[in-house]
Amino acid sequence: MSAEQVAGALVKEVKAYQASEGALGQHLADQWMLPLALAVVERGGAASFTCTELTEHATTNIGVIERFLPVRFEVNSTGTCPRVRAMAAVNA
Repeated sequence: MSAEQVAGALVKEVKAYQASEGALGQHLADQWMLPLALAVVERGGAASFTCTELTEHATTNIGVIERFLPVRFEVNSTGTCPRVRAMAAVNA
């Protein structure tokens, strides 16, 4: 990709983020899941965040984290932006 193409893609993502009601952009959402899961495991209860888009990479992260930590994720995509909720697993 040329520098112009990279810049154009970035501008497109920034505009989409600004127009969204999601707290996190698509790339930060998948990185936010592990610290959120660790906090939920440590403290119990549940925590959530919204994002502009839930990517395939984010969905994969959910599956991997659920295999290694006693936490479960729930994704609600019915609103204007996806809400990802992490909960301490009951049968962990």
